[in-house]
Order: sequence, then structure tokens, then C-alpha cells
Amino acid sequence: QKLLFSRQAFIKEYMETKENKGAAVNTAPIKWAQRSDCLFLTVDLHDISDDSITFTETTMHFSGMSEEKYFEANLEFYKPIVANRCQWKNHPLGVEIYVKKKDAEFWPHLLKDKSLEKLNTVTTDWNHYVDSEEEEEKETGFDWAKMI
Repeated sequence: QKLLFSRQAFIKEYMETKENKGAAVNTAPIKWAQRSDCLFLTVDLHDISDDSITFTETTMHFSGMSEEKYFEANLEFYKPIVANRCQWKNHPLGVEIYVKKKDAEFWPHLLKDKSLEKLNTVTTDWNHYVDSEEEEEKETGFDWAKMI
């Protein structure tokens, strides 16, 4: 909790400094794929620092710095998730996020309001995409065992 507070304090201080006043908050690009029981999200930014991710039963909030710019993503999911079962790992090429769905079923889209997907720069992650009929045949490519 102390670490989260220090990150929030850093970001607040960054946004309030003279050279950053009025600086736009950039929307973090998100790639997504799914299985019936979970979502795979990737924050598609390089060398992210000061990252923070929080989950509720229906939302995810990401914030972080990349290339000296501040980025955020606020997602309201299509259906509820299990917030305490979500995990993430920061890599040089982005942040990989595992989101556990509350109910095992395929979603027609990621966000509750599909029209916000373009505004939130949400795109399909074709590297991890599978059709619902192919779910058991394809590996995810995410190595979640190494994250724990």
C-alpha cells in the first residue's frame, strides 16, 4: 500500500511540475485476447516505469511512464472479473496482464460499452487470439507460472 501511495505521489508531482502542467494524459494502447475463463491483456508500450494496475470486480486502471510520457487506461469490462486472481508482469516490450473472468464464457467484446474500445485504443491481440471452438487446441503464449 505504501508503494502504491508513492507511485501515486510521483505521478501527481510529475503532472504538477511546471514543464508538465497542462500536459495531456496519453491513453495506453491495450491488446486483448481471451479464453472462456480468462483474458490476456497487453499494455503495448516499451520500457514502462512507475506502473500501477488496480482491479475491481468490473474495472481495471493502469498508469505508467513510457518514453518520458504519462499513460493511463481505464477499462470497464463487459462482465465481472475476479479482481484478486488477476496478475501482471512488466517486460521491456510491455505489461502482460492475466484477468480471471467471474463466469467462464466467451465475451463478444472487452468493454461494457463497445464504442469506447476505439477511444481507449483497444485492439485484438492476434498473436494470442483463438476462436471459441479452437480454445483447447492453442497454447496461450503467456507463461503465467513464471509470474507467481
